[in-house]
Amino acid sequence: ALLVPSRLVAARDSRGTYGGGESWADPDVEAAAAHLSALAADPAAFAPMRERARATVAERLGIPALRGAVACALDSAEARAPGWTPAGPSPAEAAA
Repeated sequence: ALLVPSRLVAARDSRGTYGGGESWADPDVEAAAAHLSALAADPAAFAPMRERARATVAERLGIPALRGAVACALDSAEARAPGWTPAGPSPAEAAA
């Protein structure tokens, strides 16, 4: 990761989504630009970081992780409403 320094600033939330009194991080744009310039100037130097990022995304957001999250959600739903089944045709019936 290429961390970008930031400073906390009062949140400007005209919709009131976050309530009041919150702070947001205001990133150092020059530091972020320097990181991007370094990446563009020598992409090969960042190959190990890129591969670690790819592996992390696959682990956390790939099909096996998604399958696990869906199974957990379905187990939780079944625990709250035993015997419940969705209305309508099954996927196999719908495909026929």
